Amino acid sequence: DRIGRRPTLMLGAAFMLVGLVQMMLAHGFFGFALMIALMSISNACLSGTEESMLYDSLCDQNLEHDMVGQSGKLTSARFAAKMFLPLLGSFVARDLLEWQFRMLIGLDIAFALLAILVLSKLKEPSCRTVSVGIRMDIFRQSLRTIRNQPWLLKAMFSKTLVFSAGLLLYRVYQPLLTGYGFPVVAIGLYYVVSRGAMFFSHRQAGAAVRVFGPSRVIMWTAIVGASLVGLVLCLDLPWAVFVVLCLAEVAIGFREPPFSLAIHDRIASCCRATAVSNLNCLKCVVDIP
Repeated sequence: DRIGRRPTLMLGAAFMLVGLVQMMLAHGFFGFALMIALMSISNACLSGTEESMLYDSLCDQNLEHDMVGQSGKLTSARFAAKMFLPLLGSFVARDLLEWQFRMLIGLDIAFALLAILVLSKLKEPSCRTVSVGIRMDIFRQSLRTIRNQPWLLKAMFSKTLVFSAGLLLYRVYQPLLTGYGFPVVAIGLYYVVSRGAMFFSHRQAGAAVRVFGPSRVIMWTAIVGASLVGLVLCLDLPWAVFVVLCLAEVAIGFREPPFSLAIHDRIASCCRATAVSNLNCLKCVVDIP
């Protein structure tokens, strides 16, 4: 919020680049610990900043009412490359050899460089309120905003608690599928199918909210997602588990765009990225166990 949206995004991409280089060079616990620390700093820079920049850019054009649809397209774009690269990666690393993984990390490094180039072309929103206060003033204002808007905490808890079930799926789907006898290539195919479904479904988030309303979309995706997670535990058929896991990830992931407009509409521009990032800290705390 102090240095601007674009510089913060570029800083996050730069830390990601350094983290990927460290991943390439890491050997042993401390090397990988440093890599994770660099990636965490990158995530801290990116968390809340991209959506804040999107909302402020829409405000520039008096289109903030379309935040849900545009946020859906933003989250959809995150899955664009993941529709085909994981399958390619599963072919490249099918023997789980070190040189194969180094090749894949090299591709990540190339994409990080491309991200920095693309981010350098972005235009800072003109409506962003430039704060002349010190960093702690911005931080305190973000905390006051969260305290004065109890709905923000309720919304973030709603997102986080259901997201935790999806995160559990993300952590266990590989050993779960390999336990059912799926080869590495099939796991790559799972990633392609699930991310492809997310890519196309998130682009329809705005239409879904216009038809059903944000509350119904949020409620029913939570019910469906949680029910599918429970169903996974009861199934014995490998391909049924494959399909239900995909559907559960899609349902849980679809909950993110409907929250976007209501959250950003309650936060002042001068501390928007900081406040959203502080709200996202709840997810980090839940991740610890």
